[in-house]
Amino acid sequence: MSASSASGQSSTRIELSGTPDQISRIVALIGSSIGEIIFDSRSQPDPRGMVTALIQVRSADLESSIPTRTAAVTVQAVLDVDTDVWPGLPAGPSVEQLEITTTTALRNLPGVQAARSRVISVLPLPAVTAKDESAGP
Repeated sequence: MSASSASGQSSTRIELSGTPDQISRIVALIGSSIGEIIFDSRSQPDPRGMVTALIQVRSADLESSIPTRTAAVTVQAVLDVDTDVWPGLPAGPSVEQLEITTTTALRNLPGVQAARSRVISVLPLPAVTAKDESAGP
């Protein structure tokens, strides 16, 4: 882990190793508790299924006394998507379209002036069998 600072903001680079699911959970926790993830690069899984991730996190100087009417808010969300609606994931065109659609949805939130989104990973979900809710307990 390394750290640097410039103009009231500090940046920390962190290297993680683990399964893709573990890495995604840890990155989500880091992004929600420390600051904005400004860089996230992941290797392809090795023969054991392990990946290495290099992330860089920027946290604002909490002692800044400059009042502002705007703020940069980083929100990390996990979307469970229907791959029939998004065929070809994680290929480029499908990922790009999902990013565009997500960005558009975020821009439509009240008070949002600008939005950006980026697909970080696409992991398959376990198959779930549908239950008939009308049958009762």
